[in-house]
Amino acid sequence: MATTASRLRDDAKSRGAAKFLICAAAVAIANLRPTYIGETQSFPVCSILVFLEALVLFEFYSSNERLSLNTVPALQVMLYILAVTYMFVRSIFGGFLGDDDALKAIMISAAYIIAITLAFSVDRYTRAFFDTFAIVIIASCVSVSITFLLVTAGAPISALIIARLPDPPTYSAGFGQVAFPFTHVTNEALSWFGAAPRLAGLMREVGCLPPFACWAATYAYLRKWPIYLSVVCLLASLLCLSTIGPLALYTAAMLVMFKFKIKPLPAALVIIGIAALAWPVIYTMDYIGLEQKINSGSGSYEDREWLFWAVLDTKDFIFGDGNRWSVVASGAGINLVSQIRVYGLIFFVPVIGIYLLALSNLRLWLAACVPALIAVFFSQPITLDPAFLMIFFSGAALARDR
Repeated sequence: MATTASRLRDDAKSRGAAKFLICAAAVAIANLRPTYIGETQSFPVCSILVFLEALVLFEFYSSNERLSLNTVPALQVMLYILAVTYMFVRSIFGGFLGDDDALKAIMISAAYIIAITLAFSVDRYTRAFFDTFAIVIIASCVSVSITFLLVTAGAPISALIIARLPDPPTYSAGFGQVAFPFTHVTNEALSWFGAAPRLAGLMREVGCLPPFACWAATYAYLRKWPIYLSVVCLLASLLCLSTIGPLALYTAAMLVMFKFKIKPLPAALVIIGIAALAWPVIYTMDYIGLEQKINSGSGSYEDREWLFWAVLDTKDFIFGDGNRWSVVASGAGINLVSQIRVYGLIFFVPVIGIYLLALSNLRLWLAACVPALIAVFFSQPITLDPAFLMIFFSGAALARDR
């Protein structure tokens, strides 16, 4: 009996160690692209991830843990492998291996594949993995809200700067300012409160925050966490002053519909109908409306529009024209649509497959993945960024709640 008790204690310690390491891996992934740290320090973060994976594998081996993937996560992982392998091969034959830093990207992708495979393989760790990732995003949203409130209360943003991170090569000097508590400050924009800093949380720029905020709000709601966690995430999406920040209103409406026990598809149709009627107001809304973006003259909208329509002139729709087809700096693909011209439809198909497989959890997909799809299709080059894909992989943690 003493031997049995000792074995149970050892098993419990082993499970505790494995769970801790899985959670630590989720924190590491939350600091890969498109976060600011992932933009500038991806290799060190990935090295930490590889070290954690080695420890997890050792723990699993020691405890004789049985590893197996469910169908949907397995298909998503396979499609991800297919997409990144094609990008690597295309980079070699296209002669722009160095431009895309593809070797480092492959190494990061390999580490990511191992991490999510380990997390998906044991059900009791899957939820802990995504819970940890969600907590990191929620904490980032809380930080954005606190910083914004301090600024509106009269604190100058210069007085709130607590650190300066290295500037990414493709961004302007001084871009890496971090404000209290831990919010990346990008630049300044007009708001209803006057001139206000644009706050990106952990992300490299404000346009990357809304899809994560909408996902975290939905995930927290579906996990039945306190509702104020969902509210603060949706608030942060608006306060970051991104053009796609108002997607939080869509997610908020979906969550309200869910609260009233309305089925996902009817809820989505009702909200789309209301949005269509309110579109003139949304389009012309001061400071964050699309009209403001178009008339700002910043070049952000113009670049996206030009690259979007340039896809129609693609010479090779199957394999793409490569990332040197354009003299525009953003010719490598400023969003998923423009990446068709870079990598072709062979790349586009498995990527869309990853996104659509998340439909296995319809509530999550409609409330959280739709904003992410809008961001990746039209706004941000985050197609296969490790942290971004967590949005579409997270249904595995909610499977038992459906």
